[in-house]
Amino acid sequence: MNFRIKLFSQVRDSVKRVLGFTLTVALLPIALFRLVGISVRFGKIPCKRYGHLAKNSDLFLRRISAGLIDDDWIVICVLPKGDKEVANHALLELVLRECAKYDRIFVCRSRLLYRNWSWIEEVLQRAGAHIDLGYNSSEVEFSTLPQAIFIPESTRTESQKFLSDMGINVTKPIVGVFVRDSEYLRKVECGRVDRSYHDFRDSKLEAYERAICWLLDSGMQVVRLGKVVRTRSQIKRAGFFDYGFSEKKDDRLELGIVQSLSFIFGSASGPTDVAITLGIPFLATDLAPPHCVPLGKMDMYLPKKLESIESGELVPYFSII
Repeated sequence: MNFRIKLFSQVRDSVKRVLGFTLTVALLPIALFRLVGISVRFGKIPCKRYGHLAKNSDLFLRRISAGLIDDDWIVICVLPKGDKEVANHALLELVLRECAKYDRIFVCRSRLLYRNWSWIEEVLQRAGAHIDLGYNSSEVEFSTLPQAIFIPESTRTESQKFLSDMGINVTKPIVGVFVRDSEYLRKVECGRVDRSYHDFRDSKLEAYERAICWLLDSGMQVVRLGKVVRTRSQIKRAGFFDYGFSEKKDDRLELGIVQSLSFIFGSASGPTDVAITLGIPFLATDLAPPHCVPLGKMDMYLPKKLESIESGELVPYFSII
């Protein structure tokens, strides 16, 4: 068994070296471009997770629209159209539609390149041809720069009709609630990667039900968001819809529902990231970690109380920021 593992490791490393050499040769034209004053850089937009697809793409587009990115030619790598690992196909197509407005942005849709990006990125960095399209912490551009991604009105209209069919009065203010659990990441990773270190960000749905009922009593409609969730809400009241357990789920519907909200509250993760990029006010509750969330212009943040594993005592807020 150990021999097989060792052999597999050797074959894998050999393949990487060969592909790395091939890619290095393929990148030689970059040097030629630079000789004539043209700079080309390559980056990857994360497609597998809903929130990162939204906020990383939005941040890139806001910066390039504001002239904060050098006038290079930029090639962005994304997954192919229809790939089952894309978190939200409708959102990705909107992002690429915005990218198409810039003559210096080129799109490469390749599953092979996307899945091997970690070592391809190393080669690009050595060649000085890499652009970081990542999202690091609380970038201020979500508050200071204009919105970059827009949902078509037809999508919003379609989603409102769907909500109306589900018993939501769309003439009243609609509030979204999202309560994070680990079910989504487990499905995305399919056991390939252990993401349990994210579990401290989770919240309990029952802790939010009192707030949901108060909103309903105040004449508002409430939609619980999340494509993949673990716990079904116990609320059985008019004006409340649990989309997480809906029989009909659609990428376009999800975006349209978020766009239809007056505001959203709950855990900071995928649907709330989308809301921030669309300019929907967000009240973050049980926020953890406190510094890794987009800072929207109309948002508020309530940090989660954290206990020390060693002492069991509450950790002072200012010691973790």
